[in-house]
Amino acid sequence: MKDPRLDALDYKILEHLFRNAREPLSSIAKGAKVSLPTVSDRLQRLVKLGVIKGFRAELNYDALGLGFLAITFVNTKYGHDYANRVAAKIAKIVGVREIHFVLGDLDFIVTSRARDREDLKRIVNEFINIPEIEKTSTHIVLDTSKESQSQALDLRRAKKSRETPRRILITKERDAKH
Repeated sequence: MKDPRLDALDYKILEHLFRNAREPLSSIAKGAKVSLPTVSDRLQRLVKLGVIKGFRAELNYDALGLGFLAITFVNTKYGHDYANRVAAKIAKIVGVREIHFVLGDLDFIVTSRARDREDLKRIVNEFINIPEIEKTSTHIVLDTSKESQSQALDLRRAKKSRETPRRILITKERDAKH
């Protein structure tokens, strides 16, 4: 079921922002065939509703010297509110990019970015020093065929979803060129 607070104009504005978050509001207004104040008001409303959580730059991690991408599978000791406590500790590790609490044989899947092997070793050692973590398995990514970046939107999926759009993970897919 769609969120009744969002209409076709909201989705048009989101499509424009998906393609270029820096697009001038006047250009969005022209593309959506509405006035500039209308777009401005709708944009503020989308932020207030939590549909838009922020505006971010898409980074080239290689250019930043953070070319090592690692994925770590984490098993923890169970206890009261353990997921939130462990996630908070993992989040403090410099280089950790994403933390996903999952169901199944693992408790967390964590992605991190490192400068080199020594920096990755530091990250792994910090995992080991968290008392609630029982076991980790870290994998270095050799190549990425498809990568999702935050703050883009597949509106076809959002419109057909049974979830409300504010709860849909907003991702931007970039196909790697080989």
